[in-house]
Amino acid sequence: MEHVTEAPDDMTGPDFVVVLAGPKTPGNVGAVARVMANFQVGELRIVEGVPFEEDTYKRALHARGILENARRFDDFKSALDGLDFTAATTGITNLNDKRHLRNPLTPRALHERISNMEGRVGLVFGREDFGLYNDELALCDVVVTVPTSPEYPIMNLSHAVAVILYEIRRDYALAHDTIKASQEERDRLLEAYDELMEVTDYPPHKLVATRVMIRRIIGRSTLSEWEYHTMMGIVRRATKRIMRLEEKSGKAWDEDGDEDGDED
Repeated sequence: MEHVTEAPDDMTGPDFVVVLAGPKTPGNVGAVARVMANFQVGELRIVEGVPFEEDTYKRALHARGILENARRFDDFKSALDGLDFTAATTGITNLNDKRHLRNPLTPRALHERISNMEGRVGLVFGREDFGLYNDELALCDVVVTVPTSPEYPIMNLSHAVAVILYEIRRDYALAHDTIKASQEERDRLLEAYDELMEVTDYPPHKLVATRVMIRRIIGRSTLSEWEYHTMMGIVRRATKRIMRLEEKSGKAWDEDGDEDGDED
C-alpha cells in the first residue's frame, strides 16, 4: 500500500494541518499519523515532541509517509505560521461567558464554522498529561472539546484526533464514499421487474399501480451501485429460472400466479 502524505485534490473545504504540542509518547504520535491517513489529512507539525522510535512507525502502519514529512518546531507560535485559522482542543472547559479562554465549541459546531472556509486550518492538540497551556490557547482562534463524561473527560491523544477528523470529514464521506446508481441503471432495474411480472403473469389490472409503486420505492431508496447490481442479479435470476422451469414443464401460469390445474 502507498504511504499517505496528503489529501487528494478533490477533497472539499479547507486544507487541514494537525499540530501536536509537546507529545510525550512516541507510540501516540504514530497512532495520530495513522488516524490522519484514515481521514486523508497529510500534514503533521510537532512542537518540541519526543523523537520517533520503532513503536512510532509500527503504530503508524501505512501512514509512515506522514511521519517522514512531519515538520518540527522549537516553539508553539512558529508552528502556527501559514495557517489561516486554528482550533485548539482541550478537555478542560469553562462555560463562564466572562472567561473566554476555554469556552469551547463542539466538534460538530467546529465543522459548521469551517466547512465553507478556504485556506489552511490548523487542528491543535496538546500534551497527553497537561494539554495546551493558557498562552498557547490564547494564540488560537477557537477552542473545541469532545463532549465526554465529566467523571473521565480526558481522551487518549489519537482518539481525540480521530473524533475531530471524523466530524470535519463526515460530509465528504457521505457525499463521496458511496457511488449512487444512475438514472439509467434505475430504469433498467424497473424494466427487470416488468419482465419478472410478465413471466409470472402478474394480474394486468394491478400492473400499472405496482409499476408506479416499484418506481417510487427505487426512487426513495437512492440505491448505491452495489445495491443496484445485487437487486438486478436477484430479479434476473428469478426471471430466468421461471422461464427455464416453464420451458421444461411446458406448463403455463394462470392469472393468479398458480400453475394451471392446481387448486387454491
